Amino acid sequence: MAAGPVQVAVVGPDAEARSDLLTSAAHGIHGGGVVLGGPPESEGVPLLADRPLVNDSAAAYVCHGYVCDRPVTTTEELRDRL
Repeated sequence: MAAGPVQVAVVGPDAEARSDLLTSAAHGIHGGGVVLGGPPESEGVPLLADRPLVNDSAAAYVCHGYVCDRPVTTTEELRDRL
């Protein structure tokens, strides 16, 4: 709570690629957090701006305020970050 709200941006080439990371983020985030998924650079979605894929695969970016951690590509890494 002291660190402020957590935001998780999950990018992937399609919904299937993002699915596991989105599910993990939704189950692991605390109250008041935001989880958003979509293709990289989705028009009109600032949280997904400048969040590229990692080795052409889906990636999750955990952000606190305006600062995001390095992207993770597995549900285990994402759970550890949250």
